Amino acid sequence: MPKNKTADLRRWERHPTVIPVGLVSKSDKKQSDMSSDTTDVSASGLAVRTKLGLVPKQEVTIVIKGPFSRTIPARVIWVREDKSSNSMIAGLKYNL
Repeated sequence: MPKNKTADLRRWERHPTVIPVGLVSKSDKKQSDMSSDTTDVSASGLAVRTKLGLVPKQEVTIVIKGPFSRTIPARVIWVREDKSSNSMIAGLKYNL
């Protein structure tokens, strides 16, 4: 079975995890999607399913919901269309 070369290049292991989050873009038109959710997380970032039209290098704020809510600044690394859910999946890297 061939190895996944992209996964081999990653610094941190990704863990499939669904967590409800909100996203707020830091562009001129401050947009938000408070109905997003993660698809996986790692020590350096996460992948998120969202309705926002994000682009690579865009700055966003991740809003973790729940009893221990917090906000985390992040940057969009990659974006792809998820036709099955009529949304986008974006890879975000934390700006800590």
